[in-house]
Amino acid sequence: MLPGQTLEPEGVAAGRRLVPPIKLPSAIAGHGQKSLAVEAADPLEVNAALFVSGPRRCLLVSFDLLYISGTLRSELLTELASRYGFADRDVFLFASHTHFAPPTDSTLPDLGPFDAPYALRVREAVLELVEELIREAPQRFRLEARRGRLAHSVNRRRPRVAPSYTRTWGLSFARVTFAPFLLGQRDDTATVITLTEVASGMPIAIIWHYACHPVGHTPSQVTSADFPGFAREALRRVNGEGLPVLFIQGFCGDVRPNIETRSDLSRRERLVSRARELIAGTPMMQVVPAAWQRWVGSLADQVVRIAASPPEFTDDGTGFASTCADLPLQEVFVGQLRVATMLVRGFRLGRLLEIVALGAEPSSGWQQRLQQAVGQPTGIRLYAGYCGDVFGYLPLPEQIREGGYEVVTFQPAFRMRGRFRKATLLERVSSAVKSVSAGLRAGSTS
Repeated sequence: MLPGQTLEPEGVAAGRRLVPPIKLPSAIAGHGQKSLAVEAADPLEVNAALFVSGPRRCLLVSFDLLYISGTLRSELLTELASRYGFADRDVFLFASHTHFAPPTDSTLPDLGPFDAPYALRVREAVLELVEELIREAPQRFRLEARRGRLAHSVNRRRPRVAPSYTRTWGLSFARVTFAPFLLGQRDDTATVITLTEVASGMPIAIIWHYACHPVGHTPSQVTSADFPGFAREALRRVNGEGLPVLFIQGFCGDVRPNIETRSDLSRRERLVSRARELIAGTPMMQVVPAAWQRWVGSLADQVVRIAASPPEFTDDGTGFASTCADLPLQEVFVGQLRVATMLVRGFRLGRLLEIVALGAEPSSGWQQRLQQAVGQPTGIRLYAGYCGDVFGYLPLPEQIREGGYEVVTFQPAFRMRGRFRKATLLERVSSAVKSVSAGLRAGSTS
């Protein structure tokens, strides 16, 4: 380096903010209009990592929210662009999809009444956190990737021949019901990415990924980050209190927790459960707090063990790329839509980590389909849902014929009415993801 020259900044800065509910009782999103939390079971947070490479910056933010909402995303992008020059393509906003946080989307009232003061609190927390990270000197890091298998999820689309009837959805001729299906598709892989400071060998932040609906907390009248929060705290106990931990939710549209349900049913309860299964297709699935604690404790312990295992690969984490190839939804859906476009985004960190993110709730099987379309990655490719504004569920083409919640029944709550285009769905989604992946391989920033 010549006298007077300075090195271009290179590295990462990471941090977190607590975002507790404005007041209790508080509405919570995901369980309908009347669901209330009477206490806070564990902290709600935003965690962020700011990657810097010369003049470029890329921001990843993880929220303990059901969805982020188009309005919140737009407001954050506007502020980040005006204050710091961030481009849309360089900001990745991931919701954990916890069903125990205040509602922040005014366009989805059926999933919970919009909490405007809380949405503002989240917005300001993110902007304050980013301002702090911008001021920090980025730390040079190496990327350590580890993977392991959990056993904590189950597919929730059980095949059924006879019609079903429920008070909520009436008579249905769908070929599946909303119930555990042990043979259904899911991916129990958990991935833990540790960003380790080169100089000290200490973790700067952890990014981890798993695919399962965070709907299990029992009791349910609480605010909670659900299992992503429990795993977060377990990782901090080992790696340092206050460590930023970003959770990236996978393709879990048709996957739920496999928490043990009550087995000590009385004779009357067994008869009621059997009648319910015959009529509605779903047996009684009562979960007691002890079963929830065993399930979430086991999951958190296994994530910690994966994080402590030898890394599958190590990379210097130098450089990043980001791309977008958003998909007009009219190409895959006929009818009324609340959101016109599905976000399709890509992020590459170093040489060996890719993240492909969709603004949707994709069924688990999409990961395999997209991997086949794009090809195997050199290192690890994480498939993420719940990025930015989520339009609704993204079923597989073969699920369209089966019907069910993830195809038809979800639509009214998401202000949709129509049908998916089975003939074009796989090709158009695959094409968008292939475009993103090609941009990442080329090092594109567009």
